[in-house]
Amino acid sequence: MTANALNPRPNADAEAVLALLASAEAHIRADRLDEASAQYRLLLEESALDQLPAARIEVFANYGALLLHEARLTEDEAELRRTLDQAIDMLTRARAGRRRDEFNRNSVISDTNLALAYFQRHVATGNHADLMSAHLALDGAEAVIPADDRDLHDWVRSIRDLLVDQADRRRNPR
Repeated sequence: MTANALNPRPNADAEAVLALLASAEAHIRADRLDEASAQYRLLLEESALDQLPAARIEVFANYGALLLHEARLTEDEAELRRTLDQAIDMLTRARAGRRRDEFNRNSVISDTNLALAYFQRHVATGNHADLMSAHLALDGAEAVIPADDRDLHDWVRSIRDLLVDQADRRRNPR
């Protein structure tokens, strides 16, 4: 039995992986999120993605952000938790692939998305550890933002305010 018989769809080469990635991004821009999600799932199955570390990080970050968006639209509690778990996994993988001490706007976006995913899971489950994890993700984002980038600082602060407000509500329920 040949390898192709075991796996009827051979792994894509680097060009095909990049084409799938471009296709997924085009689906997102066209607001075809189900199609984009399907493309990202295909990409995650491609072993050639391992040969393209930057593309792999982008897949993790973009798919994680897409899953976070899907979770916001989910009303089923079990599906919400599953989707948030997947989003956190993807965003954590994206984070692990980047240098922590180097500013990269995409890494800040991934870290803030990770914080929001943890926050959303905290709201859904009441797990205080998720709220703390959200703060830690924001700490990572804040640590690398250049001092003169007011927009990013303000964005991270607004998310931090959301987290603090949630903690204050827990201490002082209305």
